[in-house]
Amino acid sequence: MVYPLHERQRVYLSYRAIFTGQNAKIKQKAVRPLVDKHAKTFRKMHREIGLEKVVNILKDLLQKEVFESDRRAREVFPEVFLSSRAKNTERAASENDAARSEAETLRALESGGEDVGAGCSYSHDNGGAVEVNDVAELSVPVDSATNVNEPKLPSLYPSYIPYKAQHLILTTAQRILEESCFEFAEKWLPTLLEERRWDCPEAGELNEWAYILRSRIGKVPAHAMDRQSDEHFRETLQAITRLKHTAVHRMPMTAKGINQLIQSAMNMAEALRDGPRANQFEDLHTEIESKIKSMELNKNDLEEKTATEVQQVRRQIEELRQKEKELVAKMVKDDEENKSLIGILLEEFIPRMFEPPPDLPSLRRDDGGEDSGEKSDSNVKEDVACDTKSPVDGHIPERACGEKSDSYVKEEIAWDMENPEKPEVRKMELEDKSDSYVKEDDAWDTKEPVYVSEEPSDLVDTAPLKKQEPEYYEDGKAEDL
Repeated sequence: MVYPLHERQRVYLSYRAIFTGQNAKIKQKAVRPLVDKHAKTFRKMHREIGLEKVVNILKDLLQKEVFESDRRAREVFPEVFLSSRAKNTERAASENDAARSEAETLRALESGGEDVGAGCSYSHDNGGAVEVNDVAELSVPVDSATNVNEPKLPSLYPSYIPYKAQHLILTTAQRILEESCFEFAEKWLPTLLEERRWDCPEAGELNEWAYILRSRIGKVPAHAMDRQSDEHFRETLQAITRLKHTAVHRMPMTAKGINQLIQSAMNMAEALRDGPRANQFEDLHTEIESKIKSMELNKNDLEEKTATEVQQVRRQIEELRQKEKELVAKMVKDDEENKSLIGILLEEFIPRMFEPPPDLPSLRRDDGGEDSGEKSDSNVKEDVACDTKSPVDGHIPERACGEKSDSYVKEEIAWDMENPEKPEVRKMELEDKSDSYVKEDDAWDTKEPVYVSEEPSDLVDTAPLKKQEPEYYEDGKAEDL
């Protein structure tokens, strides 16, 4: 069955450090027990991919000898081993900076001299833990959609191993070297042991053995030691002194720095012609180197994946920022449109409120007089008087209760003056007539009011009365109506 490449690559990177050495050649039936042994470490991957699938992928990789050879692994997973030159340079620079800092610390430890018993009060308070270097940073390439001012990702370099493992490695190497030096002295410098009364390897510290071998090298036979050169031997002695100070003073060291100390321990065992212990140091050096390689491959993969995902996140952030700006701009635009609409509605309302519609008559005549449709106070009073004089079915004579204009009043007065013999018209002087009297001066004054019974009768004419003009005989006298 063919599994996705990213799953196979993830399984390879995760289990590369486990399936090394003899484990790279184990049989198929031994894969599942080894996976179960480290199940706690890879619990998350087992949950995401599936335990059975992980076991099947491991069996397939073991069958193809991917764990045995990096060359074969490069053929199967070429992207895992690819790394840009810029990143390699940056990682190497971080390793060099860490090594330089460690060297300065060791020089401070060695400032008391290399003589026997030289003490040093330096201590490094690290709390027994090693933290990722938070100073070095990984440059993340950015595109036009990413803000160049965004913070960079922290670098996972230089590589450190847990301090517990570091302390175990260095203290073990220190003990093995002290045993090798004690056996060498028993064979070639027995008087030295008697003088110092050292009867066991634990009696002499490693830095003391370095000083003794440097000062007594001329007193041992040439064939007793395997020295490539004096310079190389002195460098080896300095390295094992650093190993001792690092172990005793609990100073954190990079993984590569630890491996270099183990390599120096191997060189020291070879110089003392201690083959078995030299082989042990060689195996330890190879194992640490393999683990460092696995750790760095995982670091590179994590940095690459994280950098890609961070780029996507930053592009999304930029898109969200742009969307936020667009939403704010739309809000302002919609508010302006709403404000304009309110202004238009108010502008249309003001004329309707304070100006008459064009199709309605004006309340005032053009000449400034009162509208003919309205009655003056005197006319209202006259109507009331007519109601009291002739309450016949509420009908009021048109002439008696109608409105008299000024021209009509003058015309009536002129007629009275021309006809003084008319008995039914009172003669009054023009100046004594008031408007109200003229309005009441009507033909109704010459007639008796007609009383109507409360009960209706067919004999009673309830039609409204109209003023009748007097009839004249041939002699010009009017007949009383």
